[in-house]
Amino acid sequence: MIGKLTQKLDNVVFEKRHPLLWGAIHTYARSEKVVQGILKAHGIESYLPLITPYENGLKTEPVVQTPGYIYACWDCRRHPGLCTPRNKMYRDEMHHISMEDGIMESMVVCRKLELISNTYPVTACAAPPKGETVTLSDGELAGSRGILSKENDKTYFYLQLDSNSYAKIQLELKA
Repeated sequence: MIGKLTQKLDNVVFEKRHPLLWGAIHTYARSEKVVQGILKAHGIESYLPLITPYENGLKTEPVVQTPGYIYACWDCRRHPGLCTPRNKMYRDEMHHISMEDGIMESMVVCRKLELISNTYPVTACAAPPKGETVTLSDGELAGSRGILSKENDKTYFYLQLDSNSYAKIQLELKA
């Protein structure tokens, strides 16, 4: 049986909306949520990736995964005055058709980390340690293939998110 979280991770997609483009907007420090509100007021679809950190095995308030950036699907030519210091945004070179696929891949990785963090402590990493590839048989990640590793009396599962990224998921919480 495939776990609920595994099913959600398999269904993470962001659709292209041409002539609109997905891009990353650079924001001022700690202004991402304000910028999201400004974009919404202009009718611009946006995605602000959050992640739930854990402290002593307990969830804390979600925090922004990509400090200083928010993803948005828009046509910058239709909103030339949007990226201003007053709106806490910079115009960014990451809003171009040649960059859209890479931006969307980043968004998918962020969304997967966000979903995992709602259930498990997770961090992103570039590569897992050497180890045996396993398929988890139970829990919300049932059916997921990855590397199982024991580190400092904790069990971690390394799940590949894309060709360059892995999620390091702590499976056992210590009190």
